[in-house]
Amino acid sequence: MYEGVPQAPVAASFERPYMPIFRATWLQNYCAAYDWLHAAMTPAERDSARARIGREAELLRRHMVEGVVYAPRPQNFRLKAAYAIGTAALTLSSDPRAADWMRFALEQQNAVTRYQFSADGVYREGPHYLVYILVNGLPFLWQAKNVAGVDLFPAYAPVFEAAVRLRGTQGWWPPFEDGAPKPIPTYMAAPAYRTRPTDLRPSAPLAEVLQWHWQTTALPTRDYTGATVDVTWELDAFLLADDRIAASAPTASPVQRLESGAVALRTAWTGSDARTLVVSAIPEGDNHQHPDRLGLHMDAFGTILAPDAGYGPAGAADPKRAWYTSVDAHNVVAVGGGPTVASDAMRNDANTGQRIEAFLDAPWGAYAELAALDANVPGTGRLSRGVLMTGGAYVVYDAASGTAAADYALLVHGRGALAQSGQTARWSAPADLYGRADDMADAIAGGASPTTASGWTNLAWGHEETQTYLRAPQRAAAPVYLHALVPLLPGAAAPALAPSASGETARIVLATPGASTAVAARAIAGALDAGDGTTATARMLWSVRASAGPAARLVEIGASSATLVREGTRTLVASPSAVTLTRRQGGAGVEELVLAAPATLDLWALDAAQAVTLVLVSGDPVATTALGAGGVRVALPAGAATLRTSIASSAETGAAAPSGLRLRAYPSPSRGPLTLDLALARATDTATLTAYDALGRAVWHASARGLLVWDGRGDDGRMLAPGVYVVEARAGREVVRQTVVRM
Repeated sequence: MYEGVPQAPVAASFERPYMPIFRATWLQNYCAAYDWLHAAMTPAERDSARARIGREAELLRRHMVEGVVYAPRPQNFRLKAAYAIGTAALTLSSDPRAADWMRFALEQQNAVTRYQFSADGVYREGPHYLVYILVNGLPFLWQAKNVAGVDLFPAYAPVFEAAVRLRGTQGWWPPFEDGAPKPIPTYMAAPAYRTRPTDLRPSAPLAEVLQWHWQTTALPTRDYTGATVDVTWELDAFLLADDRIAASAPTASPVQRLESGAVALRTAWTGSDARTLVVSAIPEGDNHQHPDRLGLHMDAFGTILAPDAGYGPAGAADPKRAWYTSVDAHNVVAVGGGPTVASDAMRNDANTGQRIEAFLDAPWGAYAELAALDANVPGTGRLSRGVLMTGGAYVVYDAASGTAAADYALLVHGRGALAQSGQTARWSAPADLYGRADDMADAIAGGASPTTASGWTNLAWGHEETQTYLRAPQRAAAPVYLHALVPLLPGAAAPALAPSASGETARIVLATPGASTAVAARAIAGALDAGDGTTATARMLWSVRASAGPAARLVEIGASSATLVREGTRTLVASPSAVTLTRRQGGAGVEELVLAAPATLDLWALDAAQAVTLVLVSGDPVATTALGAGGVRVALPAGAATLRTSIASSAETGAAAPSGLRLRAYPSPSRGPLTLDLALARATDTATLTAYDALGRAVWHASARGLLVWDGRGDDGRMLAPGVYVVEARAGREVVRQTVVRM
C-alpha cells in the first residue's frame, strides 16, 4: 500500500501523478480492500494497513487546509478528496482522529454541493465532472448508509432524476460547461430509491426509472468516467447493480423544464425517431468557465447532430484548450467578438441559472424561452434564446435588447461534412463513436450571409475530430436571429426552408407536403407579420397551415410576449398584458390551448365560421363573457384549456339582426329542473331550444315563447348525466347561448 507514493506534507507530494483527486481514489480503494481482506489478515497486517490508511487520510486532510497546489474554491477536486476522507473515517471508526475526519469531510462536501448543485440536481461543472465525482461519491454514500446507518441518498435524489430529465436519445447528458456527453450511472444508485416516489413516473418508485435510464443508455466504447485507470468502477458496479429492480420508462412528458436553468425539448423518451434538443442556462462556475450560457445541443435518431465542442482529448491540459474554451466552440450568440461575460447580477454563490421566461408543453409541440445577462450587451445586458419544437424540427430564436449598436454573431455547429448555399446548410454526420450516420439541415434568418470556419470536436475521452461551423455576423442595437435545425435521415429530402429578414424582423417558412409553418420574430415586442396572413404584436409568432399559402386552413398559432394575434382582419387573441401561448384545432368543434402564465384573454375561434361557446379547464367550465363576432373573454390559469366551438350565427359574426332575444337559465349548477327564461323580440316569435353536451352532441330539443322548465331529461327520456351543457336558443336569425352545469 502506497509504496513509492510520496508521504511528505509538501506540495510536491500532490503534483502529477500524485494529485489529490488520484490519491482520493487510491484511499477509497485501499479502505475497500481493507474491509474485504480484514478476516484474512494477521493482526500485524491489519495494524500496518490501518496505520497507512490513517496516515494518508491525515495527509490529505492537511493538504486540503494548507496546500498551495490544491484549489481552494468549491469544485470537483475538493469534493473527491472530501468523499475519500469520509470513507477513511468510516473505515477506521475507532481511530481517535475519525470523528474529526468525518466532521471535516462533511464540511468540505457541503461547501461544494451547496455551490455546485442546484436544488433540482444540475451540476454546475457539467456531466463530465459529475461522473468524475460520482466515482468517489457513490461509494461514500453507500458506505455511510450501510456502515453508519446515515442515508444521504434522499438529498442526492434530484441529481439522478436530472440525469433522466436532461438525457439525449442515447441516454447521455449533453456536454455543457466542460467535458463530453456522459452516461450517468443511475443503476448504481437505484437500490437506494426502492420506495421513493418520482413525478417522472408516479406509479413506480424512482429506482425503476433509474434502472430504465441505464438499460436504455448506449455505453460509449471508450472510457466514460474520465477518471484514472485506478478507478475500480467495474467492481463497484458489480457490487451495487441489482437486476431484480424492474425497469420502468417515464410516463411524464418528454418535454422537461429544470428551474435552475435547463430545458429538454424532446419528441419521445426513446425510439428510432426520437429527437432531443437541450438548452442550457446553467450558471457559470469559477473553475472551467466555458462561454456556453444559453448553449444548445441536439441529437436525433440515435446520433449527435448539433454538438457543443466538448473538452479536448487531453483534458484541461489539451494544447487546443484555447479553442474549447472560446465562444466559437459553442452553439451560442457571441457578443463583441469574444466570450460572453456574465454581469455582476448573474455572479452569485447560489446555483441558480438564467431566467426561464416562458415555457409551453403542448401535445403538438413545445416552446421554451430563456434569458441571460451579458455585460457586453450595451445598456440592458440582456440576451434571449427561444426554441420552438414543431413538426420534428427546432426553430431557434435569438435576440438581444441593447441600447446601442454592438457586434453579434450566431454560431451553429454540426457534425460531418458541411454543404452551404447562402443562408441554408446541411451537415452529414458519419457513423462513428457518437451514433449512426444522419444529416442535419439548417437555415439562418438574420444577419449577414453566414461564413464557415473550422474547429474541433471532442465528445469522447481521447478522441477528437475536425468540424466546420457557421458564423452569421450582425451589427445592431436589437439584433434578432431565427434558424431552423432539422434532423434528417441520410439522403432524405429536407423541408423547403425559406429564411428572410427585413429591418427588425426575421422570418422562416418550413414547407412540407402536408403543412407549412411560418415563424417571425423580433428582439423587442412589436408588429410581426408571418407572411402567411397571420400578424401579431409580439416578440415571436408562429402559425401552421394544412398546406402552403394564406388561403390554406389555419390549424395552429402560437406567440411569445403577445398582446394581439390576428389572421387577416380577424382578431384571434387579444390580451391587456403580454402572454405566451399556443393553440391548435382538434376534432370537430374543439380547440386546445396552452398558456405559459395566468392571463385574461379575448379569444375567437381559429375557424372564421366558428364561435367559441365554452371554455374548459381540467374538464370544468370556466366563466366567460360573451364578445362580438363569437368571441369570449376569459381568465385562465397557466397550462391547458379546451375551447368548444360551433357554427357561428349571423348575429355572432356581426351581421345585422333583430335585437331582443335573451336567455337566462337558472339555477346553475343544478341537481334538479332548470328554468329557461326567454325574452323574444316579438311576442309572436317562437324560439327553438337545443342542449349540447361537452362533446357538442345535441341531446335535447324544445320550442318555447317564454318560461320553460327543463327537467334534465334528454330526447330519449333518460335523465342526462352530470356535466357541462350548452343551451342554445334560436329565433329567426338570432342565436344566444348559455353554459349550464348539471350536478
